[in-house]
Amino acid sequence: MQRIEHTRGHLTIEGKSIAIGRIADVASNLWAERSQILDVDGGVFHTMHSNAVMSFDVLVTLIARLQQDAASAARV
Repeated sequence: MQRIEHTRGHLTIEGKSIAIGRIADVASNLWAERSQILDVDGGVFHTMHSNAVMSFDVLVTLIARLQQDAASAARV
């Protein structure tokens, strides 16, 4: 089991951390059941089995929501 910590500003998986604003995309290959979290520079932050977390959809939705909140706060 992988340790995942999620705060308003950062995502940490297995000791590796990335700022929410630096996450560019979450790419999933349903055939291989693998997902990659990509950073804004095009690099792979982390690769995991799509079922490695209780609900991968919840993780992706949470990241997107925090990115929207950060973008809204920056505009104010």
